Amino acid sequence: MSRLASLHGPSAPSTTPVPPQSASPSSRRTPKRNTSRASPAPESPQPQGPTESPFHRKLRSILRDVAGTVELWDEVALGEGLRAVKGVVDNGTELDNALASNTDHRSFIATSKVQATNVHLKALDVILSNHRKLFRELVADVNALEAVVISTAAARGPLFLQTPVWLSWTPEDFLNSLTPFPKRYHRSLATVRECVEMLKNPEMTWEEGRDVVIAWASQRELEPEGIELGWKELNDIFEVEVRGWSDG
Repeated sequence: MSRLASLHGPSAPSTTPVPPQSASPSSRRTPKRNTSRASPAPESPQPQGPTESPFHRKLRSILRDVAGTVELWDEVALGEGLRAVKGVVDNGTELDNALASNTDHRSFIATSKVQATNVHLKALDVILSNHRKLFRELVADVNALEAVVISTAAARGPLFLQTPVWLSWTPEDFLNSLTPFPKRYHRSLATVRECVEMLKNPEMTWEEGRDVVIAWASQRELEPEGIELGWKELNDIFEVEVRGWSDG
């Protein structure tokens, strides 16, 4: 992360151990046995982990916002969206077949199929608009995460970036895991837009419609590259690394 690089300070100080001081003779005397019969002091409660700071709460809130955006994107795209895409393609295929075999009732057959297709196309326009909104929300969430990590590191010092937040993941780990997401979802948004435009073409062939269905359903643009993590893997990690992840 280029913006994080400037926050990394110099190398850690020397870890040469300091020689222990020898105990004085008086400190080695055997203590007198306590013969008091007073009841033992009550045991103190076990600690429940480090107290959460505003940074912990802000980080968890942003991560949950990202989760909500990503999961809603998938739910809409692979649910209502995919049904509408298939509806357009199936209606077009059925219309072509019906017109070819019923030349005497072309107007009656075309009217119902065209109306059904238009309903699906209107639904896809709404989905495309919602996807644009979800993309803007995702970008805003990742920017907010970057801002809170950088501002907190500036206040606490560069070692904050490598300090585990809850378990083992550091602020830098959380930020680096999500920075590729806007690029992926921007590519996916472009594919959604191209698919909708293709489906509006009345001259679209059956083969082209089939390719649109495959492209929409696969969401290849959302697949991670190299050592990047996909959302499923990240969600599994957050369940372990983020305290209270499953509570909200």
